[in-house]
Amino acid sequence: MRVTAMPEATRIALEQEGVVTGAVLKVERRVGLGGPLIVRLGRARLAIARAVAGTVEVEPVPDN
Repeated sequence: MRVTAMPEATRIALEQEGVVTGAVLKVERRVGLGGPLIVRLGRARLAIARAVAGTVEVEPVPDN
């Protein structure tokens, strides 16, 4: 999925980790009981709280 938009507060928090508009993320794991999403950004793996992830707008990208 490609990040298309996010609120200012989310952008400030996530851009330090490289998650910016246009970044391509892949969800690797959804931790149960409301835990974070584990996403891959390039070679990095990040844990993003579901409350934060829910504010990020994305669009699908074709698998390569």
